[in-house]
Amino acid sequence: MSQVWETILPKRFIMTFKVEGFSVPKLEERLTDLKEQNIFSPQMVFIDGLPFKENMRKTLSEFKVLAKNHSLHVWFTVVTHRHEKPGSNNMPAQLSSVEDLFDVAIQLQPKDKEIHVKTIKGGPSDSDHPVLLIDPSTMLIKNTAGCSTKR
Repeated sequence: MSQVWETILPKRFIMTFKVEGFSVPKLEERLTDLKEQNIFSPQMVFIDGLPFKENMRKTLSEFKVLAKNHSLHVWFTVVTHRHEKPGSNNMPAQLSSVEDLFDVAIQLQPKDKEIHVKTIKGGPSDSDHPVLLIDPSTMLIKNTAGCSTKR
């Protein structure tokens, strides 16, 4: 495990912003500085904690441009609530007004002592693949070999 960690560590860079001070141009400026100084050149960016509210279209559109300009994949975490009814196409309410800006959406659904990974948008239909499960104690994908359960 330590060998895996040593391999991953130089390939990640954690950057934090205050939510109220965050903007896509500010992120782009920092990424450009890191690249120009040969400090770090990301292939993927994970955005955690960005509040998904009604006026997200401009920010998400800016992210699409950033991703294209820097050849990046951008992933977002979005907090959802079980009591909220999904919008169109089973999309969480927080994404229903901007779902056209996403190529893929997956949902993590806690169920008993497992977390089910459900494809909401993009990729093949759930019925074409076996259930994908995550162990909540390790957050690793569980080996479901021999499991005949379909979603």
